Amino acid sequence: MKKTNLTFIVFAIVSSFFLSSCATKKSEDVPQLSVKELYSNAAGKFRNKEYKKAAALFADVTYQYPYYKGAYRARIMEIYSYYLAQDYDSVIYAIENFINMYPAAKEIQYIYYMNGLAYYEQIDIPYRDQGVTKKARQAFITLISRFPRSIYTQDATIKLELIEDHLAAQEMIVGRYYINTGNILSAINRFKTVVDEYSTTSQIEEALYRLVESYVFLGMKKEAEAHAAVLHHNYPKSKWYRDSYNLIQKM
Repeated sequence: MKKTNLTFIVFAIVSSFFLSSCATKKSEDVPQLSVKELYSNAAGKFRNKEYKKAAALFADVTYQYPYYKGAYRARIMEIYSYYLAQDYDSVIYAIENFINMYPAAKEIQYIYYMNGLAYYEQIDIPYRDQGVTKKARQAFITLISRFPRSIYTQDATIKLELIEDHLAAQEMIVGRYYINTGNILSAINRFKTVVDEYSTTSQIEEALYRLVESYVFLGMKKEAEAHAAVLHHNYPKSKWYRDSYNLIQKM
């Protein structure tokens, strides 16, 4: 789902509910501005694409009116405003507060989805540390397992597939490095991780080949043949299988 679509849907729904329901707030309870005025100021900043300022103002609504029945909707807009401002640490922090305060909210599925997106947007190239990638993976797994019929599950599933391919690619990079430096046992562990945890990714064929290559290097023919057989069974036309076959024939 694109950011532009989310902007329209989230802002329209939340704004219509909040502005209509806040009219019942009594003036004697207002410390500075009324809840309607606070929300209107935040909405104005949001429309002007001043997302960080909008997020701070939406947060003011919840700070000044923590027990108001529509305050949690201002928190949703705070989260989304931080997301559009690309302030992902603030998104994650605001989401943690939201889940602690409103675990049964109707929009909780959306909140879990945004949690995954906040990590997903920070994913870096496979050559670098993948801590945030693993957090994105876990966030989307949580969403899919808790809300399998959610409208956000399809997009989360697609992103999860991309994440797992990304993580598998990182394992392959490290594994190849270990092969090049002669640390074969460490390389085998990396390639096994791909086979065991990321078997549906595009990295699986090479991972099986690298296991064959590693076992051939160690003189472990039976193990090499076993992984070559798996490669042949699942990918009989793969170039990686042909290379595996040639390696074993040369032992």
